[in-house]
Amino acid sequence: MWHQDEHRRVLPRWVTAMVIAASSVLLLPSPGVAQTPTPAPGRSGFAGSSEAGTGYVGHEDEVFSILNDYWAGVFAASGLIYTAPNVVQVTAPTYGACGPMRPEEENAFYCARDATVYLFPQFMEKERDTLGDYAPITIIGHEWGHHIQALLDVSRADSRRFELQADCLSGVFMDQVEQRQLLDPGDFSEALDMSRAVGDDTLGLPIDAPGAHGTAEERIKSLVRGYGGGPEFGCKLPLVATGSPAPTPGIIRLPQPTQLPQAVPTAEVIQVPPRTSAVLQLPDVLPLNYASCFRIDGEGSFDFDQTVVNLGDTVDARRRMEVWGWQGNEYRQFGCDTPPTGHVGWVEVSLHHFNSAQSAQQAVDYFAVQRIAGTSLTYTPPPFVGDYAVAVTGPAVNGTEYTTYVASGSTLLRVTGVAPVGIPRDDVFIVAESLAGIRNP
Repeated sequence: MWHQDEHRRVLPRWVTAMVIAASSVLLLPSPGVAQTPTPAPGRSGFAGSSEAGTGYVGHEDEVFSILNDYWAGVFAASGLIYTAPNVVQVTAPTYGACGPMRPEEENAFYCARDATVYLFPQFMEKERDTLGDYAPITIIGHEWGHHIQALLDVSRADSRRFELQADCLSGVFMDQVEQRQLLDPGDFSEALDMSRAVGDDTLGLPIDAPGAHGTAEERIKSLVRGYGGGPEFGCKLPLVATGSPAPTPGIIRLPQPTQLPQAVPTAEVIQVPPRTSAVLQLPDVLPLNYASCFRIDGEGSFDFDQTVVNLGDTVDARRRMEVWGWQGNEYRQFGCDTPPTGHVGWVEVSLHHFNSAQSAQQAVDYFAVQRIAGTSLTYTPPPFVGDYAVAVTGPAVNGTEYTTYVASGSTLLRVTGVAPVGIPRDDVFIVAESLAGIRNP
């Protein structure tokens, strides 16, 4: 996608076999980043014409090497630290930090949650065949631009300006390719054709729609501006050191869906800084004004293998629990036979402990997705508690369920409530808040 959010798009054949420490993507129109698990961004096909046969003369790894070398130098000259993103080739159905993905998607995207560019080889090869060899490289430059924006904490409040700046940064990369005498005759035209093909007006999208990327003319101008003006003058990139380099996101770098992790990286910085608080513990009594009605119906714990089974018993679930450093679980269930009308009659509180706050936050999204799978549950506004939260709701056998998943430090808290009548949201909020605390604004 040449629209970010967690944008989507794909690489040429020479890139399809690689998972590389580098990422940013040219996206097609898609909605902005959501706090709750992000659905797949909007899709738009690319179209256009370009002379076949013209293309990039270097090897595939040179593209990433040039990007890394160039941006590392730019950051160093400004007293900043550059870290390369991940690139994941989606060759099988999988789930990432920004939601589920399938290999046939016609897009590519950068996911800010895990600083990863997700690429779809089928789509990239299609664009290469349609627009020329340099078309996928233009995509890489754009998505890499999103990673640069993330490292510099560039605001994306104005989605069109944000996307056009990424186009501009793709133009900066094209200039670097030319300086190294790797730009073939026809490559520049292919880059322009790509920009024209994904303009909001070309795709028939409203130019003021949420997630707008810019008209064809705006996208072409932005690309050319970066090509001729560089990152600071041409693209207005805020390359300013603030005394000491800003910390870069600690990332759990997941390998390709078909591979198991070789090592578990340590997260250093999370999406929302965790509060220093005591380790969460299961409550003995619920903090509800009719607490005396409740009894403890059951309690226990799940080991690693049981947790994997509860998450669908897949290789992917096992891999994620290993990568995220799952350490243990305990749960407690409370029952009340005669709850007040509109209030919860059954509550389960469950705690999963991970090796870092980053892991707990990523697990929140994954657990919620697995809970929804195959049910009538849907996402709903979560409580403003802990460091990060999502919530789902829907019909249950004995009423209506409301479940929230909350990351608090390195612990994932799940509170599930079922009410015979009404939606037990408020009661679940009270329980979750009593354990994880209100989130600091």
